[in-house]
Amino acid sequence: MRHSAVSLNLDQFRENVSTVLSSLGETTLIFVIKADAYGHGMDRIAPAALASGIDTFAVAHVHEAVELRSIAPTARIIIMAPIAVSDSAAVVMGGFELVVTDVDQLSDLDAAAAGSSELLKVHVKLDTGMGRFGILWTDVGGLVDKVAACRFLSLVGACSHFSSADEDAAYSAIQIARFREAVTELESTLGRSLEKHLANSAGVQYVDGALFDSVRMGLILLGYNPGCGGRRVDTRPVLSWRSVVSQLRNLPPEFPIGYGGTFVTDRETRLAVCPVGYADGYSRALSNVGVVLIDGVRCPIRGRVSMNSMTVDVTNCAHVAVGDSVTLIGEDGDEVIDADDLAVWSGSVSYEVLTGIRSLRTD
Repeated sequence: MRHSAVSLNLDQFRENVSTVLSSLGETTLIFVIKADAYGHGMDRIAPAALASGIDTFAVAHVHEAVELRSIAPTARIIIMAPIAVSDSAAVVMGGFELVVTDVDQLSDLDAAAAGSSELLKVHVKLDTGMGRFGILWTDVGGLVDKVAACRFLSLVGACSHFSSADEDAAYSAIQIARFREAVTELESTLGRSLEKHLANSAGVQYVDGALFDSVRMGLILLGYNPGCGGRRVDTRPVLSWRSVVSQLRNLPPEFPIGYGGTFVTDRETRLAVCPVGYADGYSRALSNVGVVLIDGVRCPIRGRVSMNSMTVDVTNCAHVAVGDSVTLIGEDGDEVIDADDLAVWSGSVSYEVLTGIRSLRTD
């Protein structure tokens, strides 16, 4: 093992996929695989997803779509974030679908798609209360005319995004009503149906009436729940992250540890130095609050997490030795630490913890 390494339980991932698909009924799953599959590795997760029956993916950026196309030549790939005009040709050549967040994008996309053998498929993003990307749900009146003026585009879908699905049921209900209002106007004017997708993972878990034609889910398939409280779908984490004990130290009482001496021993203390730190994605905010597992024992971090190392108290570990495995995320004996734990300890969210990991993958 190098200084730290990530491993994936792809059998668990496949079980998660089966659980999620069974819960959706006739609703289509769009697997959100952006940010290197939330830090899990697109090159490992995408083939497993394809083998599990997933054929529709969403990414944030064009370069992610290009990478995914090399893995999944026939998959349906939707790019969710706005693109630069200079990337329009790559979108057309890759056969990607695109979420349009501003009507001013349409003419540039139409020009880029001119001469293509197939129409460029686009989804319109409606801002129903997120306040980030999209066309206000009240401003769709002129959208159809602008789409009709484009000869090489095809409007195939309409989507929006919940802002507080795991926190505010009342506001989520308002967003659903706004989405229905805007889509009804669009479909009536077009005289045909659009693919409608609003729910993210949190929307699926917590919001009634959010399942429309498709849902965009990422975190749940990887075993994490975007929120707390009761949930509709239960899955288990796929990723484990481990380091090693590189050195053992015996320190006397009243001995400061690490930069700034933010922890001072109150007894004779056995410390393990681990060659992993914030450069690897183990947050400095975990200093003096994080916990790791060694030989099935919970060992607290002492002192500040450094760029490339950290120290943990192993006084209660009877048999720890240099080279022993240190579990940062995962199971060890009867104990478990997951990304939600690291998020709580550091005042963050599991998304940030997972996407921040920069370590060698061993599988």
